[in-house]
Amino acid sequence: KKIIKYCIKILYKYSDLVICISKKLSQEIKEYTGAKTKIIYNPALDDSIFKKNLKYSKIKTNKKIIINVARLEIQKDQITLIKAFKNIKDKKNYKLIIIGYGSYYDALKSFTKQNRLQKNVKIIRKVKNAHAYLKNAKLFVLCSKYEGFGNVLVEAGMNKIPIISSNCKHGPTEILENGKYGDLFQVGDHRELTRKIKNFINNPQKLIK
Repeated sequence: KKIIKYCIKILYKYSDLVICISKKLSQEIKEYTGAKTKIIYNPALDDSIFKKNLKYSKIKTNKKIIINVARLEIQKDQITLIKAFKNIKDKKNYKLIIIGYGSYYDALKSFTKQNRLQKNVKIIRKVKNAHAYLKNAKLFVLCSKYEGFGNVLVEAGMNKIPIISSNCKHGPTEILENGKYGDLFQVGDHRELTRKIKNFINNPQKLIK
C-alpha cells in the first residue's frame, strides 16, 4: 500500500486528467498529487437497469428487513452492524439480511452464531441480483470504513429505502447531503449505530424523504 501511494504521488501529476467518482476524492487527489481531476459519477441511476429490476418478486417473510449489501470484507465492517443489531432489545419483528461475498464470510457467520443471532441475522452469498431484497427492505445500513463513492446508497435511495450510513470517506456525506437524506454515524461506533436504528424503529417516518 505504501508503494502504491508513493507511485500515485509521483506518477499522477504527469497524467492529462484523473477521473474521480466523488468530490471529496477529487479534492484529495488534487491536494496529494497536483493532478488535474474531473468528477464522473458511476451510472447507478441508469433507468433501463432500474426498470428491469422492478420485475423482482417480494421476499416471503413476516419480519421487517434491515439490509446491507456489500462485499464481505473488513473494509465493509458488517461486524459493527451485527453488534448494533444485537443491542436492539425489541428486534423480534426485524430481520437483518447481509448480502455479499468475500473472505470475511466465515468470521461474520461465527460472530452471529456466538451471539445466538441465527434466527434474526441472515448472511447470503449467492444472489445474482439483490434488488428483490432492496425493494422489500424497510431500512438500508452501510457501515463501511471507507468507500470510493458508495453506489449502493444511490441504489437504496432510488428504491426509496430509508438509509443509515457510516460517515466514511468518500461518498456517504456527499450522497446523503450531510444527513439531509439519511442518518450518519461515526465509523465503527456500534453504540451510535444502535441508537440510530432504535430511533428509526420508534419513528420510521423520520428517515423517509
